[in-house]
Amino acid sequence: DKPVLCLTKTHCTQLNRAGALNCVVTGFYPKDITVEWMVNGQPALDGISTGFLPNHDQTYQIQVTILLSDATQNYSCQIKHSSLREPMVLTWGKNRSDHKHSFDKTLFKKK
Repeated sequence: DKPVLCLTKTHCTQLNRAGALNCVVTGFYPKDITVEWMVNGQPALDGISTGFLPNHDQTYQIQVTILLSDATQNYSCQIKHSSLREPMVLTWGKNRSDHKHSFDKTLFKKK
């Protein structure tokens, strides 16, 4: 099954930062997947992962979070999965920094 990719922003009041971005990937099978944060086109090594979680339909989900050091930079989440012909990329850039969510409703869709 092909993955669904969503980005959300978390506002952190206790951190001296701009917040955090969450890359949520769900609905994929098999479990092998690569999820990578990119900052201005360069790989970011400080993503924090939930690990794989099972969905009710035998597919999987994973969330990788990155703390924002500068909200004016371009942040992208890139995934590679065997069901995709090429990597899937979703960007949270300068023009989206004031958006609360970039959520895809299919995240909650039942099959």
